[in-house]
Amino acid sequence: KSKLRGFNIDLQPRFLYSSSLTVTKMIEAGMDKYMDFRAINGVFFFDNDSNKFLKMPVNKGEIFASGALSLIEKRKLFKFLHTCTAISRFMNNSEADINSTSDFDKDLKIDDDLMKQIVEVKTEHFTKFLDLMGISGKLCNLLLFVIANYNFNLEDSKQPTHFLTTQHFVNRIEKFIKSMGIHSTYPYLYTNYGTSDIPQGFSRASAVNGSIFILNPDLNLQEISTEQGEDAEGNKFGYKLKTNMVPEKEHMTTELVVLNKDYVNLLHGFEQADLSVEPKTLL
Repeated sequence: KSKLRGFNIDLQPRFLYSSSLTVTKMIEAGMDKYMDFRAINGVFFFDNDSNKFLKMPVNKGEIFASGALSLIEKRKLFKFLHTCTAISRFMNNSEADINSTSDFDKDLKIDDDLMKQIVEVKTEHFTKFLDLMGISGKLCNLLLFVIANYNFNLEDSKQPTHFLTTQHFVNRIEKFIKSMGIHSTYPYLYTNYGTSDIPQGFSRASAVNGSIFILNPDLNLQEISTEQGEDAEGNKFGYKLKTNMVPEKEHMTTELVVLNKDYVNLLHGFEQADLSVEPKTLL
């Protein structure tokens, strides 16, 4: 009985990237008032060669000290992660973080011919990129399932519904790298009492800010538009929501809207952020 409190079984396990839009919005909403977080201090994979679960090496020191990889694999892994950072900056036209202490963030000059070949396959299946980099076997699996956090098998990644392009793959790798070293060596945060605390926290924050937090799937939200005004009771609002819960020519009104990317197509009447990357990706 004394050990029962040492375990947490989450029926909806999701980690948060330390550097992500979700965490930024949680900070802005003051979510630390309603929930506790824990930094993840290890990510493991099952190694068929040793028949053991081993810790995934995520920095230069760990990579070259790892007993799970051969010397060639260590060099390829480090070079690949370093290269992905440079490629991501090039593809997304972003600047290097001058304050970063990551080994992978240091300037790397990529051969112009190689960069041209990579750009040519950025909308094609990511395995073409791996072929260009000489990555296969164990390294391919580690990069795809452990670092890029892809949730489907390799064959599914070629299907239209789960197709993983080179650019999306590189962005996933870069997301992992950018989130390391913020709260721990590893890039993840976890809610101490399970991820069900996240919608509860947003619900509380929404109530404090006078907004509507929608949990009922029968609401059938059809459109969200921006419009400043006051309702009949004098409450200010900034958004109008068209839904089957009110008469056809009327709207629900709210001061604040919290959405995930599934609802982007319902937004009307204001500038939208670029949310074109991988819909339904929450972290």
